[in-house]
Amino acid sequence: MPIRRVSLAFRAIGLTAAALSLAGCTTLTGGAPSSSFAPPAGGPSVGMQDGLAARPNSGLEAEASRSLALAAEYQALEYKGRGEAVTWQAESGESGRVVAYQPYRVGRQDCRQFSHTLTIEGEIKTLKGAACRTENGSWAVI
Repeated sequence: MPIRRVSLAFRAIGLTAAALSLAGCTTLTGGAPSSSFAPPAGGPSVGMQDGLAARPNSGLEAEASRSLALAAEYQALEYKGRGEAVTWQAESGESGRVVAYQPYRVGRQDCRQFSHTLTIEGEIKTLKGAACRTENGSWAVI
């Protein structure tokens, strides 16, 4: 019987080591990502300056449209649960729909993949990316 106890002890140690090695990669559950950082005090304009909508390939020319689109990206990443949409519409007729997906963690940073479907002059364009929360509480597209 002592050999069986040793075998069980090694098995328990092996399982513990495997569990600890997987602990570095976690997926968060629930709605919005948990964070040790507070949301930025400046709101969406501070929280999402380099979003997908601000990139040249977005096709958004008007500053008002870009501002609404960036605010929607921030709202989806910061406050919405997995798969919940945030929509926006500019006076120019441009519009969009942002959906953030399951939060996950990379090291100490909360991250989320998201998509932004834009409608510009009747054309539909979908941009996809991921963003991680920075130490100052803003979201940065990676």
